[in-house]
Amino acid sequence: MAALAILWIVAGFATTVGARTPIQPTSGAYTPEVRTFLALLAFGGCVLWPVGRITLVQGAFGTRRAALDTVTLLVLLQAIFWPTHLVTSWSLERALAIDALLCGWTCCAGACVALATQRARPRSIWAIAVAEAAVAGALLDAAGVGAPIPEVLGPFAALIALAPLGAAGSTTVQWAMAAWPWALAAACWALALRDRPGAAAVAPGNAFR
Repeated sequence: MAALAILWIVAGFATTVGARTPIQPTSGAYTPEVRTFLALLAFGGCVLWPVGRITLVQGAFGTRRAALDTVTLLVLLQAIFWPTHLVTSWSLERALAIDALLCGWTCCAGACVALATQRARPRSIWAIAVAEAAVAGALLDAAGVGAPIPEVLGPFAALIALAPLGAAGSTTVQWAMAAWPWALAAACWALALRDRPGAAAVAPGNAFR
C-alpha cells in the first residue's frame, strides 16, 4: 500500500508542480499547481485507496490494519504537504487548516475501510457509496449549489475554499470546515470499533489489538 501511495504522490507531483517553470519565481508562484497537487492527494486518499482496499482485499481486512493504513497515509501526507506549502502564498494558519482538512477526510476514509471490510458486508455497495460521498461536494459545487452543503460532502469543495490562490488567513467558518471531517471520522471509527468481530470481549484499552 505504501509503495502505491508513493507512486501516486510522485505521479501527481510530476504532472502538477514538477513540470512547470514559473514565469516569476516568487514564493507564491506555484500556488495553483500545489492546490491541484493537493486535490490529487485527496482523490488518492479519499477515493482510490478506500475503494481499492474495499474491493480488492479478500476476507476480513480488520480494524487494526485499516488504522495502520490510515496512519501510514497521514505520515506520507505530512512529509509531502509541509515542504510544498513553502512555495505558496498561504499563511501558516491557512496551511494548518488545509492540513487538518486533508488529514480529517483521510481518517474518515480509513474508518469507512474498517467498516466496509468487517464480516460479510456488501463491499461493492460500500465502495460505490464511499466514492460518491467523496466527490459529492465537488459535483454539487460545480452545479452551483451554495455553501455550506458542498463543503461538508467530501474534501474537494472545502479544499478550494481553504486554498485560495492569494494570501489569506483563516476565518471561523473555514476552521469549522477543517474540523468537520474530524468529527465525522471520530463517529465512524467509534462505529468500526464497536462493530468489529469480538469487540464485546475486548477491553476498551485494547481496542486495536
